[in-house]
Amino acid sequence: MKTLIIRGYPGVGKSYVGRKYDYIVDLESSDYKWIYDDKVINMNKELRKSTSYKQLNPEYPNNYINKIKSLIGNVKVILIAPDEDIRIELDKNNIEYTICIPDKTCKEEYYNRFVNRGNTKEFIDIRIDNFDNRIEELMNQEHPLIILKSNEYLEDYLKEKGIIDD
Repeated sequence: MKTLIIRGYPGVGKSYVGRKYDYIVDLESSDYKWIYDDKVINMNKELRKSTSYKQLNPEYPNNYINKIKSLIGNVKVILIAPDEDIRIELDKNNIEYTICIPDKTCKEEYYNRFVNRGNTKEFIDIRIDNFDNRIEELMNQEHPLIILKSNEYLEDYLKEKGIIDD
């Protein structure tokens, strides 16, 4: 099975399609990046991200890259975050991937997506304050690009390309 790896900007719909289709894996990097104190293991995901009860996993990002490698050929799509440390390791390991970003004109729409899905103010501020620069950086990387227009989600693209069907 050919596996498509997509580095997706926050808010494009990675988690949604990862939950909806069993042949798509949304590989949350924070599950590999952090080691959580036992006190927070059962807390909700958003609270875990904002807590001080975590430490950097010394095996990251290699543990994350190894998980990606183990999924290649076993699932149709692997969805990953556009973190720079992951990009470096993907490129070092010659792992092909596509980048999914919103169109530059969608900044306000993505602000609303972040608010509506309950992201923290800190998360939103970082993503919106750096939106234009980050989109430009991702556009300039030498990998195939998916650029989502207003009101488009990753699922729309995957359906259009026949990668998923309902």
